[in-house]
Amino acid sequence: MLLALPSLEKKFSKRNLMFMSVALYIAGDLMIFIGKNSAVFLLLGLVITGLGIYGIFGITFSMQPDVIDYSEYKKNSSVAGLIAAFQGFFVKGGMGLTSFIIGAFLKNGGYVANAVQTTKALSYIEICFIWIPIVLCVIIAVLTYFYKLDSIRDTMTQELDERRSKLAYES
Repeated sequence: MLLALPSLEKKFSKRNLMFMSVALYIAGDLMIFIGKNSAVFLLLGLVITGLGIYGIFGITFSMQPDVIDYSEYKKNSSVAGLIAAFQGFFVKGGMGLTSFIIGAFLKNGGYVANAVQTTKALSYIEICFIWIPIVLCVIIAVLTYFYKLDSIRDTMTQELDERRSKLAYES
């Protein structure tokens, strides 16, 4: 999926690609849940979920330059470093916080490493690895609904190129 994103971006908007990636991820998770007693369903679900997550991450990073350009377009000042730093900080911070929360949640559910799990622990594992990601994917889809930069990208690029050419000419 990640390697296919550049060609897919020529055919579909980033917004629609994000919706497709979220749908893939949810479909894969539901396959894992429905087919939890079938190795084929589990593996197929993992492949589909993997394609979805690669799409989500890839598109997120391809949206970042649009956000940077939009900021420059609106404020007439580039804050590329600041936006990239914030994204890096929040990604790393989010991963750390998420790991802590999942660990605490699983511990509360009675998870014990390298042991046969209780029914309660298994249900907590399912919540962590099926239902919470599905809820997060729905949140991503709702937030993506408000992403409108695809529709103004050409206008934005043209104006920024003109501004930059003018600045280069004046220098």
